[in-house]
Amino acid sequence: MTKRAPAGAKARAAARGPRTTKVAINRCWGGFGISNDALLALIAMKSKSVTAEPISGYSGPEWLEQTRKEYSIPFKAGFTKHEYIDGVLVKDDIVYHIENDNDPEFRAHPDLISVIERMGAKRASSHLAELVIVEIPSNVEFKIDDYDGMEKVCEAHREW
Repeated sequence: MTKRAPAGAKARAAARGPRTTKVAINRCWGGFGISNDALLALIAMKSKSVTAEPISGYSGPEWLEQTRKEYSIPFKAGFTKHEYIDGVLVKDDIVYHIENDNDPEFRAHPDLISVIERMGAKRASSHLAELVIVEIPSNVEFKIDDYDGMEKVCEAHREW
């Protein structure tokens, strides 16, 4: 005979929310970065984690024409990309990118985690990254520490 949890126990557990937080980090030398496909997926989701700004604000007026040339390689859905740089797309003179991809809030953003899980880490990673998702207790304030791009999640505490 198996014991079942009381009906209210499951409801209380669901109300408490998840016990872990998923965080995306890089596990190879190089540094964190998402692929253009991953950025396009975030744009399609209308994710608040994506910054969209006029190309003139992204590059500054003195670099405007150079930036237009560099980001002129056709990509998908009318977007263009840079030949070497992942995670930045341009469409109709609007640049789409992640403002601060080292921000712990972005690394735990549900949209980012969803895209990585759905696409697979290999396809979601930029060419210099190897993204993985780690789970940490949800009540822990954390930071991301790295050595030459190889990252780990650490509990935030005082440092001098």
